[in-house]
Amino acid sequence: MDQEPWAVQRKEDRTPARGSVMISNDSGFVSGLVTNMSSSGLCAYVQETLCDGDEVSVYSKNFNTKGPRVARVKWCSKLTEDLYKVGLYFNHPE
Repeated sequence: MDQEPWAVQRKEDRTPARGSVMISNDSGFVSGLVTNMSSSGLCAYVQETLCDGDEVSVYSKNFNTKGPRVARVKWCSKLTEDLYKVGLYFNHPE
């Protein structure tokens, strides 16, 4: 099984998750699907690239709190012409 290079840097295990996610940055909104998450971050598939280090607002029904959570883009990998996998870490874990 291939191990993603960023998996080693995680502070805690991620659990599988599903559902939609909306990510807001200076350019507007990007929608996607959550693949896994923890209290300190999440991974999602999106259709637009996001820049490493950018601060974003994240909206998801998977959160225990209402409203957006502030996160930073840890990495963003292009999978196909219009599909990206993004790793986000939250500035304030739940």
